[in-house]
Amino acid sequence: MVGASIGADGAADGCAYANQTYPGICKGAFSLSPGNYLTLDYSEKVQEMDPVPAWCLYAETDPESAAVCGAFEAENYRPISYPGKAVFGNGHGMNLVEPELEPNSLVLLLEFIATALE
Repeated sequence: MVGASIGADGAADGCAYANQTYPGICKGAFSLSPGNYLTLDYSEKVQEMDPVPAWCLYAETDPESAAVCGAFEAENYRPISYPGKAVFGNGHGMNLVEPELEPNSLVLLLEFIATALE
């Protein structure tokens, strides 16, 4: 699952729920700027997803997402941060999808898909 902003939370929440209901159906969650916007704890949902991968992309200038993505470690989890000067606007959600941004979020998405399908 892939999502940005509230959808980033939904990707992890939905993947955890789907795998509880139908084990193995969700292969992972790729989240651009989650912020616990759906009132569920992102880190708890990622840990419920283990062993499927969860990647979290966030801008250091986005306080909600930086707090959520940088708050924990897990075997199945990969946080990827972007410094403030590298991102467009506040770097929230789809602002992380731009060609000049390094690492390129769409290239990371392709890497994530390859990892999730291993």
